[in-house]
Amino acid sequence: MSTPTQPTNIGDPIYAVSSDAVVYKITPNGKILWEFAGPTKRYVSTSICVDDVGNVYTGNSDKTVRKINSNGKQLWSFMENDDVVAIAVDSNGMVISGSFAGNVRKLSPAGVSIWEYYIGEYIRAVATDVDGFVYAGAENGIVYKISPASELVWKYDGGVDAILGIAVDYTNQVHILSRDSNINKVSHDGKLLWSYTTPRGVKSISVDSNQQLYFAGSNGIITKLDKHGNISDTIDNKNKESGISIDTNLNVYAYDSSGRIIKISNRNENVWSIKLAKRVLALTASPLSGAFPEFWGKHHKPSVTATPTQSVTPTVGSTATPTPTVTLTPTLTATPTHTVTPTVTPTTTQTITPTRAVTATPFATATPVVTSTVTATPNPT
Repeated sequence: MSTPTQPTNIGDPIYAVSSDAVVYKITPNGKILWEFAGPTKRYVSTSICVDDVGNVYTGNSDKTVRKINSNGKQLWSFMENDDVVAIAVDSNGMVISGSFAGNVRKLSPAGVSIWEYYIGEYIRAVATDVDGFVYAGAENGIVYKISPASELVWKYDGGVDAILGIAVDYTNQVHILSRDSNINKVSHDGKLLWSYTTPRGVKSISVDSNQQLYFAGSNGIITKLDKHGNISDTIDNKNKESGISIDTNLNVYAYDSSGRIIKISNRNENVWSIKLAKRVLALTASPLSGAFPEFWGKHHKPSVTATPTQSVTPTVGSTATPTPTVTLTPTLTATPTHTVTPTVTPTTTQTITPTRAVTATPFATATPVVTSTVTATPNPT
């Protein structure tokens, strides 16, 4: 394999959770920056996402949602009714969780419950879109779209098995991965656009700023689909990756059950690999990774361009002052739909565990709204 031409430090930090309940922050060049082990080893972090200021959120088998700041310190935890297996965060810092209790919950940035929507099936995947709508994928194979105020908008039943992953692009089109190796792409109003059958072993999907979808299968092939569901690229990595994430520079991160994580540049070059002590359960490369599609509105939507609609040549007389009249027509305007300001910030006292000396190895070559007043639990002082 040829030596990579892209520097190894290009890209965003990545965040991973392993089967020994450790959360890792890893630099773009593959070095572990910190590890967060939590209060006990008797639980597992099963899902992870990150917001645009580097706060990390985990869903855990001890029935908690945890918020960890960019330095690896826990800010708060919220106790749910059952294991939390799905987590997402929107552009306002609102946290969406899904649990085995069959409920979807929205938490404020301070960890206060805003609403709870009960579905009654295991919730295995959640996501949000650029307008703050919530998508929940359940064990029964149905995806539910819920408004920011907790009202059911639509249900999509594609006749598939349990939903494993949801990725929403910046146009609010929804990509759905099911356990029976199907990917369905659904419009913002819940209509099927196309379907694709994947190889076995695909555990997650990720969508980039060009509306291209990525997945990795146990056959060692990383596949990229264009927005119409056609294969646009493949990478034969000769390893059995099953999870994948994309960063804001379109670098690809894939992981497998052995604890191995690889980075592949946006030029399809292997950049580095590392191996964690235990199996990787979930990984997110940046807010771009499915759980935080709002990030595109700030960094990845097409730029606004002013286009003159009239060419003006001023006429100058003996005393006249030329006054050109030009009308500019922007081709795109991105306007946020709402802003939420948190009012409470719990303090934290928890510290991170020492960083393990692991380095990267470069390659040589519908239910009524229920309002809750439950608050987050800050760390003991």
